[in-house]
Amino acid sequence: MKNFGIKYSTALKAGKNPVWFMSEGYKLQGNLFTPANFDATKKYTTIVTATPAGAVKEQSTGLYAERLASLGYIALSFDHRTFGESEGTPRYREDPFMKVYDIKNAVTFLSCLQSVDEDNIVGLGICSGAGYVAYAAAFDPRIKKVATVSGIFDFAGWVTTAGALPFDEMLETSIKARKHYYLTNEEQYVDAWYGETDFAEDQSQWETRNQFWKQASHYYREGGNRGWYKVTNGDYRDAQSIDIRYMMNVNPMLKYLNDRPLLAIRGEIALTGPLSDEAISYTNEGRGELFIVEGASHIDLYHVEEAVSIAIDKIHQLFNESL
Repeated sequence: MKNFGIKYSTALKAGKNPVWFMSEGYKLQGNLFTPANFDATKKYTTIVTATPAGAVKEQSTGLYAERLASLGYIALSFDHRTFGESEGTPRYREDPFMKVYDIKNAVTFLSCLQSVDEDNIVGLGICSGAGYVAYAAAFDPRIKKVATVSGIFDFAGWVTTAGALPFDEMLETSIKARKHYYLTNEEQYVDAWYGETDFAEDQSQWETRNQFWKQASHYYREGGNRGWYKVTNGDYRDAQSIDIRYMMNVNPMLKYLNDRPLLAIRGEIALTGPLSDEAISYTNEGRGELFIVEGASHIDLYHVEEAVSIAIDKIHQLFNESL
C-alpha cells in the first residue's frame, strides 16, 4: 500500500505537506495543504487542482491551494507526469489525456487519506488545467463540483484564433518532431511561453506577441516564488505533444457532469474569456455559472493579488455550499 502514498494519512500536519502518489507506474510529487487548525481526526472538503499547461505545483495552483487551505480545506497541488519533480519521459509532454489520468489518480490518492471527506472531493483547474479537471470530472463522479479559472476548454478552437503560429504549421512541427524521434531517439522542444515556437532570443521578443503570450512569458520567466523550480534557458515543451494538446475539446463532455455544478471564472479583458462563455453554454440547465473579474486578464488571475482574492472568494462560495 505504501506505493500509493497512503502512509501520509497518519502523518499530515497543519500547513504544507510534501506528498507523492502513483499514476500509471510513475511517481508524482505534490504538496498537500491543510488548514492552520488542522485536526487529523476530522474530515475536510478536499480540493484537487490541475495546473496550467507546462506549469509546476509551485506556481498558480500552489498559490490557490495554500490560500484555500487557509479557509478550511485540504488542497492538493501536484506536478503532472514529465513536469517538475514528477517522473516521466520525454520531459515536458503536454498530453491532455495523460493529465486527465493523473487527476483521476490524484483523486484516488486523496480518497485514501483518513482526513479527506470522500463525499466532498472537488476540482479546481487553471487555464488548460480547467479543461483537464472538467473532463476528468465528467467521467469521475467522485469529483462533486468543478471550479475553473481562466479556462481553456476547446483547445483547437483556442489556438486557431489566438495561437502564435498558423494551426497547420503547429501540426507540422509535431509531425517533424515525431519523425526525428523515431529516427534518432532524440526529443525536440519548443518554447512553451513564446507560443509553442522556436525559443525567444530575448525579452524584447516577448513584447511582439499578443496579450496572452506576452504576459505568459513575463509570468513564467520572472514572476513569483516557485520554491525549488528555476527558470531555464527557455521553458520547454515536447514538440511531439503540440498536436496532441489540441486534440481535446471538453465542451461536448460537460453534459456528463449531470447535476454537478461548474463555475467558470474569467478575466474581463482575457483573450481566453470567450472559451469560458462557450463552456458554460454546454452545461446542463442551471448547473453552470460564469463569473467575470472586472479589469483582469488571463494571467492576472494567476498571481495578481486583487484578482486572485476575488476568484478565491467566489470559489470558496461554491465549495462551501452544502452538496
